[in-house]
Amino acid sequence: MQRIILYFIFALLIISPIGVFAEDSILAPESLSASAIFSSKAIKIEWSASATPEVGEYKIYRSESQASVGSRITIVTADSIEYTDSNISYNTTYYYRVSAEKGDIESEYSPQASAKAIVQTPINVKAADIEGQVALRVSWDSPSVGLLLWYDVYRSTSSSSNGTRVSTKQQGTEYIDKSAVNNTLYYYRIRSVETDGVRSEYSAQASGKAVAQVETFAPISVKARALSNKGAQITWSDASKYVKVLSYLVYRGSNDSDLGDLRAEVNKRSFSEYALDAGTYYYKVRAVDETGAISGSSESAKIEIKDSTQVASTLAVEDLLAEGTGKTGEIKLTWIKPSSSSFSYARIYRGIASNGGNSLVADKVKGTTFTDKKLDNGFTYYYTIRSVSASGDEGAVSREVYAAPFARSSKDSAPPVVSKIRAKDMGDGKTIRLNWINPTPYEYSYIKIYRSTVKGDIGIPIRNRLRSNYFEDTDVTASQRYFYTIKTVDANGVESENNITVRAVVTTALEGEGGSNDADGDGLPDSWERDYGFNAHLKDLIEEDYDNDGLSSYEEYQNNTDPYDPDSDSDGYSDGTEVLNQYNPIGPGRAAQVQEIAQKATQGNFAYQKGRLGSLNDETVLAKELRVLLEYEFGAG
Repeated sequence: MQRIILYFIFALLIISPIGVFAEDSILAPESLSASAIFSSKAIKIEWSASATPEVGEYKIYRSESQASVGSRITIVTADSIEYTDSNISYNTTYYYRVSAEKGDIESEYSPQASAKAIVQTPINVKAADIEGQVALRVSWDSPSVGLLLWYDVYRSTSSSSNGTRVSTKQQGTEYIDKSAVNNTLYYYRIRSVETDGVRSEYSAQASGKAVAQVETFAPISVKARALSNKGAQITWSDASKYVKVLSYLVYRGSNDSDLGDLRAEVNKRSFSEYALDAGTYYYKVRAVDETGAISGSSESAKIEIKDSTQVASTLAVEDLLAEGTGKTGEIKLTWIKPSSSSFSYARIYRGIASNGGNSLVADKVKGTTFTDKKLDNGFTYYYTIRSVSASGDEGAVSREVYAAPFARSSKDSAPPVVSKIRAKDMGDGKTIRLNWINPTPYEYSYIKIYRSTVKGDIGIPIRNRLRSNYFEDTDVTASQRYFYTIKTVDANGVESENNITVRAVVTTALEGEGGSNDADGDGLPDSWERDYGFNAHLKDLIEEDYDNDGLSSYEEYQNNTDPYDPDSDSDGYSDGTEVLNQYNPIGPGRAAQVQEIAQKATQGNFAYQKGRLGSLNDETVLAKELRVLLEYEFGAG
């Protein structure tokens, strides 16, 4: 019996929870969390202690992959339930697990926790104009007091873009932007830069505009000095370095109180003119900025031109010519030296308006050629040359010549022409209005308008670099006939070819004009004559065909067609052909009968009223027109 009891007690010891073999596992830590420490390159992890009593230590594991436990990074004692991991990199996500250990037994891993340390972005970004300068002060606050950081500054002119970096690793929390353009709105963002070069995200945006406080940009320090040959030279200075001036308007008057007459528009701060009458002159200058705004007038500069009977002893150069070379921004001048023995060299003057006064561009030119460079393609420049003697005295002036530089395109092709040009007499005795249709914008750069008083002569440019489809010419004389040619110019300065020329005359409308009134009795109503540049008060040659389409001016009026456009409806057939064959010359429509067309065809060329076709091409065109008519009447086939 005693032996049985001993066996029972031994069995209980084996299966009892407090037996020596019962504790072969322990419980894992719980509630693991991980968080980046603000403005620090460190991550703090915390957990709840294992429920198993008398745990000896905790093991901490870290991985850069969510699917892996990673490797052990440290062991802490059982009385610690947190750990700060400072051996990390910015912008990397770390995954942590913790286990408990008692003796030689290690628990299962705790649930996973993750965190990422980032470089904090700057805060309170501001941008403010600096008074008296074209500059902006950009400021911000560090995301953490005492944190050592550098900063990158980014700038853009669009609120939707981060822009480009204008300063890198900026020390301190302020940046002065001195490269800002006056009156331009800028948007700024800042990024923190950690000592290892790791950058934060972009800060919030701040915007500002640098505005120069300029009361006026009228030129200052205007001076005038007398030149030989009754000449005057005017010089001046800019009032403000904060305003970009594109050109200057020079005026000349006979007294100090008036602005005077415009003499020239120049792009340099000097102007010269010659052959003035004896007397006292007052010069004033106005500036034109990049927006087209014109300043007030400068103070006047007074000069007296004395009478002189001296005759220029040095003759003018002869046969002066100017032409674009085909290279960008170049005009070449050629001339013949005068036969005068006193001639020593040439002095070359250039302007941007005819007879508007020119500025000196080259001196002591010994040869007979000169190439002017760095000019604007397509812009017309005017030149004169003065002969100079060995003693330096200027002699006679040459005739004025002009040219526009251009650059030959790779295909050497001209831009397309404008269409539907109309020159209208406005009836006020001082205005001719030009209207036209421009080609597609990408096919040309701008418009240049030429005017002449002689038919067949293109004349001189009166308007350059125009970007519009109309122009009003008010520099005209009543009853004077003018001829206008409107050209397109491409980016290389190449002008359009085969351009249409229209004519116009300016008159004053009489009382009662309007409707079908025909003041000059030439069969053309006054209103129609004004619309198309005819003289409403003088009989015109109404049988003249200005566009060579087979219709006289009177027939153009009768058919409501354009007297300067041979194909008013742009359908590929001339107005004369369509009218002759009873088609609508200003749109779709058919009035003729096929039988009548066929009859005309058997009698001769129905389009040109001649008994024999001029060429195979004429026959082909006629056949196509007949086919179209027959298919219209009887159907295709």
